[in-house]
Amino acid sequence: VAQLLEEKSRIAKADAPPCVPKVRLRDYAPALLAKKIQTGQIRSAASRKKWRQTLQNHIVPRLGDLYMSEMRRIDIVNYHEALAAQITQGRRAPHTCDNIMKTLKVIIRSFAREYGLPDIVADLHGFDHSLRRTYTRQQPNSLRPHETEEFLSAVAESYPDYLTIICLGFGLGLRPSSLRALYKEDILFDDGGWLLNRRSHTVGQEIMERTKTGKDTEIPLSAELLELLRHHIDSLPPGPMRDSPLLFPKPDGGVL
Repeated sequence: VAQLLEEKSRIAKADAPPCVPKVRLRDYAPALLAKKIQTGQIRSAASRKKWRQTLQNHIVPRLGDLYMSEMRRIDIVNYHEALAAQITQGRRAPHTCDNIMKTLKVIIRSFAREYGLPDIVADLHGFDHSLRRTYTRQQPNSLRPHETEEFLSAVAESYPDYLTIICLGFGLGLRPSSLRALYKEDILFDDGGWLLNRRSHTVGQEIMERTKTGKDTEIPLSAELLELLRHHIDSLPPGPMRDSPLLFPKPDGGVL
């Protein structure tokens, strides 16, 4: 009988919900971020930076003093409405507010799953993007053909060392962060292309050793771009720049 009672007690303890700690969001959120980094759920420097900035500049100032176990749906709804008001006033972009709420939902749902609490952010809709015009004809955020020619001529005259990287950006539509991370071996001169592989993004001096999709892709290059790249590599001065594996290194051979 004693053994049965002991076994029953053990099973009851195993089935009992975990003790919910009294921890504030300002303490739980950074710990969650550290855990996600440690387990590889967040890998890139850009994602780490984005999380930290979202916490520091948005979520913690508004909700940081609230205890995770005592947070109510109305607290989240009120914050959601405050962000919507800032969008209406032109103070914030819908995309920014969507990212804030996305991070907040991850934090709240992680705590809820860990301690068996209800999902208080379920069915919380996103923000309206329909009234925000990102680009217009007057401000297209791009150059017209004749403007592109004038711009590249000005670069060739004033900043000749940067002409190749800028032309490659125009030719492939890549962001500067992707261009800075290119390696010389990524240019496939024999095959007439460029290999988009694990070096697709940089933040500061860190290079991500994978693409966003995790897949390698070969992109064909025009004969003009290949000749420009060949000339660029041959023109790198002896020393750190020529010895660096990077296609566009700094004078010390590091990431531009």
